Amino acid sequence: MKNLTITEMEKMERELYAVSENFEGISILKNNNTYFVFQNRNEDDNNWIFSTTNINELKGWLYGTVQAKNKIIK
Repeated sequence: MKNLTITEMEKMERELYAVSENFEGISILKNNNTYFVFQNRNEDDNNWIFSTTNINELKGWLYGTVQAKNKIIK
């Protein structure tokens, strides 16, 4: 698994900031064009909480997690 590129991080800058302010221990890694979200990642790469091949879907999921945590659900 690899870390996100600078371009990918820039594309999700707002969502990554919001997630970092609301959750601890979240990491996002990429493997063969698939993004994996981990919470409190350990050595087990199969312990992810969300995966997708679409960066826009990942952005939406991250946005939704912050909205749900703050009870801003429409």
